[in-house]
Amino acid sequence: MTITFEPFRDDFGAHVGGVDLREELAPEQFRQIYDGLVRHGLLIFRDQDLEPEQEIAFARRFNRVRIYVGNDKTKMKGHPEINLLGNATDENGEAIAFQNKVGIEWHTDGTGFPYPPVSTVLYCVAAPGTGGETLYASGKRAWDELPEARKQQLEPLKVRYSYEGLFKKLTSISDVTKTDLTEDEKSRTPDVVHPLVRTHSVTGHKSLWFTEAEMACFEGMTPEESEALGKKIVGHISKPDYVYAHAWRPGDLAIWDNRQMHHSTTPYTYENEVRLMHRISGEGDERPY
Repeated sequence: MTITFEPFRDDFGAHVGGVDLREELAPEQFRQIYDGLVRHGLLIFRDQDLEPEQEIAFARRFNRVRIYVGNDKTKMKGHPEINLLGNATDENGEAIAFQNKVGIEWHTDGTGFPYPPVSTVLYCVAAPGTGGETLYASGKRAWDELPEARKQQLEPLKVRYSYEGLFKKLTSISDVTKTDLTEDEKSRTPDVVHPLVRTHSVTGHKSLWFTEAEMACFEGMTPEESEALGKKIVGHISKPDYVYAHAWRPGDLAIWDNRQMHHSTTPYTYENEVRLMHRISGEGDERPY
Protein backbone atom coordinates (compact mmCIF):
# COMPACT_ATOMS: atom_id res chain seq x y z
CA MET A 1 0.00 0.00 0.00
CA THR A 2 1.27 3.49 -0.85
CA ILE A 3 2.09 5.80 2.05
CA THR A 4 0.30 9.12 1.74
CA PHE A 5 0.76 12.48 3.48
CA GLU A 6 -2.23 14.82 3.62
CA PRO A 7 -1.22 18.23 5.03
CA PHE A 8 -3.82 19.84 7.27
CA ARG A 9 -2.03 23.20 7.65
CA ASP A 10 0.22 25.27 5.43
CA ASP A 11 3.02 25.60 8.01
CA PHE A 12 3.13 22.10 9.55
CA GLY A 13 1.19 18.90 10.13
CA ALA A 14 0.02 15.99 7.97
CA HIS A 15 -2.19 12.94 8.31
CA VAL A 16 -0.43 9.75 7.21
CA GLY A 17 -2.29 7.04 5.34
CA GLY A 18 -1.40 3.59 4.08
CA VAL A 19 0.48 2.53 7.22
CA ASP A 20 -0.34 -0.12 9.83
CA LEU A 21 2.19 0.43 12.60
CA ARG A 22 1.64 -3.10 13.93
CA GLU A 23 3.79 -4.22 11.02
CA GLU A 24 7.53 -3.69 10.86
CA LEU A 25 8.40 -0.87 8.49
CA ALA A 26 10.61 -1.74 5.53
CA PRO A 27 13.63 0.58 5.13
CA GLU A 28 12.01 2.46 2.25
CA GLN A 29 8.78 2.92 4.21
CA PHE A 30 10.68 4.29 7.19
CA ARG A 31 12.64 6.64 4.94
CA GLN A 32 9.37 8.04 3.57
CA ILE A 33 7.97 8.54 7.07
CA TYR A 34 11.17 10.13 8.36
CA ASP A 35 11.29 12.47 5.37
CA GLY A 36 7.62 13.31 6.01
CA LEU A 37 8.38 14.07 9.66
CA VAL A 38 11.16 16.47 8.69
CA ARG A 39 9.00 18.09 6.01
CA HIS A 40 5.78 18.44 8.02
CA GLY A 41 7.07 18.59 11.61
CA LEU A 42 4.01 16.74 12.99
CA LEU A 43 2.53 13.49 11.68
CA ILE A 44 -0.82 11.98 12.77
CA PHE A 45 -1.56 8.29 12.17
CA ARG A 46 -5.25 7.47 12.66
CA ASP A 47 -6.92 4.20 13.70
CA GLN A 48 -3.84 2.39 15.00
CA ASP A 49 -4.35 -0.61 17.30
CA LEU A 50 -0.99 -1.07 18.98
CA GLU A 51 0.58 -3.12 21.71
CA PRO A 52 3.21 -1.41 23.89
CA GLU A 53 6.00 -3.32 22.19
CA GLN A 54 4.87 -1.99 18.80
CA GLU A 55 4.76 1.60 20.06
CA ILE A 56 8.28 1.27 21.45
CA ALA A 57 9.61 -0.39 18.29
CA PHE A 58 8.25 2.48 16.17
CA ALA A 59 9.73 5.14 18.45
CA ARG A 60 13.12 3.42 18.38
CA ARG A 61 13.34 3.80 14.61
CA PHE A 62 13.89 7.56 15.11
CA ASN A 63 16.23 7.68 18.12
CA ARG A 64 17.16 5.88 21.28
CA VAL A 65 14.28 5.72 23.75
CA ARG A 66 14.86 7.61 26.99
CA ILE A 67 13.68 6.17 30.29
CA TYR A 68 13.11 9.27 32.38
CA VAL A 69 14.37 9.51 35.95
CA GLY A 70 11.72 9.83 38.65
CA ASN A 71 7.96 9.26 38.40
CA ASP A 72 8.17 5.47 38.45
CA LYS A 73 4.50 5.32 39.47
CA THR A 74 3.44 6.79 36.13
CA LYS A 75 5.55 4.52 33.93
CA MET A 76 3.86 1.51 32.37
CA LYS A 77 4.53 -1.65 34.36
CA GLY A 78 6.90 -3.84 32.39
CA HIS A 79 7.50 -1.06 29.85
CA PRO A 80 9.22 1.87 31.60
CA GLU A 81 9.88 3.45 28.21
CA ILE A 82 6.19 4.45 28.17
CA ASN A 83 5.06 7.32 30.38
CA LEU A 84 1.33 7.35 31.17
CA LEU A 85 -0.42 10.71 30.88
CA GLY A 86 -3.96 11.61 31.84
CA ASN A 87 -6.42 10.99 34.66
CA ALA A 88 -6.71 7.18 34.43
CA THR A 89 -6.89 5.15 37.65
CA ASP A 90 -6.39 1.52 38.64
CA GLU A 91 -9.01 -0.87 40.04
CA ASN A 92 -8.56 0.73 43.47
CA GLY A 93 -9.16 4.22 42.19
CA GLU A 94 -5.49 5.20 42.50
CA ALA A 95 -4.06 7.49 39.84
CA ILE A 96 -1.66 5.71 37.47
CA ALA A 97 -0.88 8.56 35.06
CA PHE A 98 0.60 12.05 35.25
CA GLN A 99 -2.08 14.71 35.00
CA ASN A 100 -1.08 18.33 34.42
CA LYS A 101 -4.03 20.26 35.82
CA VAL A 102 -2.86 23.69 34.72
CA GLY A 103 -2.36 23.50 30.98
CA ILE A 104 -0.65 25.90 28.57
CA GLU A 105 2.95 24.86 29.20
CA TRP A 106 4.61 25.51 25.87
CA HIS A 107 7.82 23.54 25.43
CA THR A 108 9.94 21.39 23.19
CA ASP A 109 10.94 18.06 24.69
CA GLY A 110 14.32 17.39 26.19
CA THR A 111 15.76 20.91 26.46
CA GLY A 112 17.18 19.91 29.85
CA PHE A 113 19.31 17.09 28.41
CA PRO A 114 22.62 17.30 26.54
CA TYR A 115 21.18 15.26 23.65
CA PRO A 116 17.49 16.13 23.22
CA PRO A 117 15.17 13.76 21.36
CA VAL A 118 14.70 13.85 17.63
CA SER A 119 11.07 12.91 18.12
CA THR A 120 8.32 12.21 20.62
CA VAL A 121 5.54 9.65 20.14
CA LEU A 122 2.12 10.12 21.76
CA TYR A 123 -0.49 7.37 21.43
CA CYS A 124 -4.11 7.79 22.50
CA VAL A 125 -5.71 4.91 24.44
CA ALA A 126 -8.73 6.80 25.80
CA ALA A 127 -9.97 10.33 25.18
CA PRO A 128 -12.76 12.51 26.58
CA GLY A 129 -15.54 13.70 24.31
CA THR A 130 -14.35 17.28 24.74
CA GLY A 131 -11.16 18.69 26.20
CA GLY A 132 -7.73 17.15 26.58
CA GLU A 133 -6.37 18.48 23.29
CA THR A 134 -2.65 18.89 22.65
CA LEU A 135 -1.54 22.18 21.11
CA TYR A 136 1.25 22.37 18.52
CA ALA A 137 3.19 25.28 17.00
CA SER A 138 6.16 25.58 14.69
CA GLY A 139 9.38 27.11 15.99
CA LYS A 140 10.49 27.43 12.37
CA ARG A 141 7.53 29.63 11.45
CA ALA A 142 7.97 31.62 14.66
CA TRP A 143 11.58 32.31 13.66
CA ASP A 144 10.91 32.98 9.98
CA GLU A 145 8.30 35.64 10.74
CA LEU A 146 10.43 37.66 13.16
CA PRO A 147 11.75 41.02 11.93
CA GLU A 148 15.39 40.86 10.90
CA ALA A 149 16.49 43.17 13.71
CA ARG A 150 14.84 40.91 16.28
CA LYS A 151 16.54 37.86 14.79
CA GLN A 152 19.90 39.53 15.24
CA GLN A 153 19.08 40.19 18.91
CA LEU A 154 17.92 36.65 19.67
CA GLU A 155 20.22 34.44 17.63
CA PRO A 156 23.31 34.77 19.88
CA LEU A 157 21.41 33.94 23.08
CA LYS A 158 22.08 30.81 25.14
CA VAL A 159 19.66 29.29 27.65
CA ARG A 160 20.57 27.44 30.83
CA TYR A 161 18.08 24.63 31.46
CA SER A 162 17.44 22.74 34.70
CA TYR A 163 15.69 19.37 34.54
CA GLU A 164 15.56 19.33 38.34
CA GLY A 165 13.73 22.67 38.33
CA LEU A 166 11.26 21.48 35.73
CA PHE A 167 10.65 18.25 37.66
CA LYS A 168 9.71 20.20 40.78
CA LYS A 169 7.39 22.52 38.86
CA LEU A 170 5.52 19.72 37.09
CA THR A 171 5.22 17.31 39.99
CA SER A 172 3.88 20.04 42.25
CA ILE A 173 0.68 20.03 40.16
CA SER A 174 0.26 16.26 40.03
CA ASP A 175 -1.41 14.01 42.59
CA VAL A 176 0.73 10.93 42.06
CA THR A 177 4.35 12.01 41.79
CA LYS A 178 7.14 13.02 44.12
CA THR A 179 8.55 16.54 44.05
CA ASP A 180 12.24 15.79 44.60
CA LEU A 181 14.84 13.80 42.70
CA THR A 182 17.23 11.55 44.57
CA GLU A 183 20.88 12.57 44.78
CA ASP A 184 21.70 9.94 42.17
CA GLU A 185 19.00 11.26 39.84
CA LYS A 186 20.29 14.81 40.30
CA SER A 187 23.81 13.70 39.42
CA ARG A 188 22.49 12.21 36.17
CA THR A 189 20.59 15.37 35.18
CA PRO A 190 22.92 18.38 35.58
CA ASP A 191 22.04 21.76 34.11
CA VAL A 192 22.80 22.21 30.41
CA VAL A 193 23.20 25.21 28.12
CA HIS A 194 21.64 25.25 24.65
CA PRO A 195 21.06 27.89 21.96
CA LEU A 196 17.74 29.70 21.82
CA VAL A 197 17.81 29.43 18.03
CA ARG A 198 18.38 25.89 16.77
CA THR A 199 19.56 24.86 13.32
CA HIS A 200 17.85 21.75 11.95
CA SER A 201 20.57 19.22 11.16
CA VAL A 202 18.72 17.86 8.11
CA THR A 203 17.25 20.95 6.46
CA GLY A 204 19.50 23.71 7.79
CA HIS A 205 16.42 25.75 8.72
CA LYS A 206 16.49 27.74 11.94
CA SER A 207 13.81 27.61 14.63
CA LEU A 208 13.08 29.26 17.93
CA TRP A 209 13.70 26.38 20.35
CA PHE A 210 12.66 27.09 23.90
CA THR A 211 11.09 25.70 27.09
CA GLU A 212 10.19 28.46 29.52
CA ALA A 213 9.32 26.15 32.43
CA GLU A 214 12.71 24.38 32.25
CA MET A 215 14.73 27.58 31.89
CA ALA A 216 16.96 28.56 34.78
CA CYS A 217 18.03 31.75 32.99
CA PHE A 218 19.42 33.20 29.82
CA GLU A 219 23.19 33.23 30.09
CA GLY A 220 24.32 36.70 31.17
CA MET A 221 20.87 37.82 32.30
CA THR A 222 19.28 38.11 35.73
CA PRO A 223 16.35 35.84 36.63
CA GLU A 224 14.00 38.81 36.25
CA GLU A 225 15.34 39.72 32.82
CA SER A 226 15.22 36.07 31.79
CA GLU A 227 11.61 35.67 32.88
CA ALA A 228 10.50 38.78 31.01
CA LEU A 229 12.22 37.73 27.79
CA GLY A 230 11.01 34.15 28.12
CA LYS A 231 7.38 35.25 28.31
CA LYS A 232 7.79 37.38 25.18
CA ILE A 233 9.29 34.46 23.28
CA VAL A 234 6.52 32.06 24.32
CA GLY A 235 3.92 34.68 23.44
CA HIS A 236 5.38 34.87 19.94
CA ILE A 237 5.68 31.09 19.45
CA SER A 238 2.08 30.58 20.56
CA LYS A 239 0.31 33.29 18.55
CA PRO A 240 -3.21 32.04 17.78
CA ASP A 241 -2.52 31.81 14.04
CA TYR A 242 0.52 29.62 14.76
CA VAL A 243 -1.34 27.05 16.90
CA TYR A 244 -3.04 23.78 15.95
CA ALA A 245 -5.18 22.03 18.59
CA HIS A 246 -5.34 18.26 18.11
CA ALA A 247 -8.53 16.68 19.45
CA TRP A 248 -7.59 13.10 20.25
CA ARG A 249 -9.53 9.97 19.54
CA PRO A 250 -8.50 6.44 20.55
CA GLY A 251 -6.06 4.95 18.08
CA ASP A 252 -4.43 8.25 17.16
CA LEU A 253 -0.64 8.22 17.16
CA ALA A 254 1.25 11.49 16.79
CA ILE A 255 4.95 11.90 16.26
CA TRP A 256 6.66 15.27 16.05
CA ASP A 257 10.11 16.59 15.26
CA ASN A 258 11.45 18.26 18.41
CA ARG A 259 14.10 20.08 16.39
CA GLN A 260 11.39 22.41 15.07
CA MET A 261 8.10 21.89 16.94
CA HIS A 262 6.66 23.10 20.25
CA HIS A 263 3.63 21.69 22.02
CA SER A 264 1.48 22.38 25.06
CA THR A 265 -1.17 20.87 27.26
CA THR A 266 -4.67 22.23 27.74
CA PRO A 267 -6.44 22.61 31.12
CA TYR A 268 -7.91 19.60 32.91
CA THR A 269 -11.66 19.98 32.29
CA TYR A 270 -12.83 16.37 31.95
CA GLU A 271 -13.05 14.96 35.50
CA ASN A 272 -15.94 12.66 34.58
CA GLU A 273 -14.26 11.18 31.50
CA VAL A 274 -11.02 9.28 31.02
CA ARG A 275 -7.96 10.45 29.13
CA LEU A 276 -5.03 8.02 28.85
CA MET A 277 -2.04 8.64 26.64
CA HIS A 278 1.19 6.69 26.09
CA ARG A 279 4.21 8.96 25.68
CA ILE A 280 7.63 7.83 24.46
CA SER A 281 10.47 10.28 24.11
CA GLY A 282 13.98 9.72 22.90
CA GLU A 283 17.60 10.71 23.05
CA GLY A 284 19.17 12.12 19.93
CA ASP A 285 22.79 11.87 18.83
CA GLU A 286 23.49 15.59 18.43
CA ARG A 287 23.78 18.63 20.65
CA PRO A 288 21.62 21.51 19.41
CA TYR A 289 23.51 24.17 17.48
